[in-house]
Amino acid sequence: MDIPLGDNKGVLIKKMYDEQAFSRDAIARFPGLPLVEDHGLLHVQMSTLATAVREALEQGDQDLPGRIFEFLAEALGNPEATLEIENAIALSFVTVDELRSTPAGGRALRDMPKVIRDILLYEEQAPVEADRRSG
Repeated sequence: MDIPLGDNKGVLIKKMYDEQAFSRDAIARFPGLPLVEDHGLLHVQMSTLATAVREALEQGDQDLPGRIFEFLAEALGNPEATLEIENAIALSFVTVDELRSTPAGGRALRDMPKVIRDILLYEEQAPVEADRRSG
């Protein structure tokens, strides 16, 4: 979002919370995960976070998935966050079906921040809605 300068002779261009900022913050928050700082790899990074969630839940670890869900919610809550981050969650993160397939995943789905759950639930319904419109 640009902000007009006081003299009306230009605008201050604000830095967006984009793929590069997300990458930097993910690496800082989860140094043990194989995340690489590269603004062109947002979906790959989201997939890496998804794998970490899956593996942790398989081992009965609710802590790491919870921390990842909170991180994603914080990223989306940044007023300068780009839509690419939400898109990456919708397309490259865990699915509702994956989470519902285990008791630990079901608890994770129930307990995750609403903003993340809403994205995943919307994505679950999207193919159904598309089928209804075409059929």
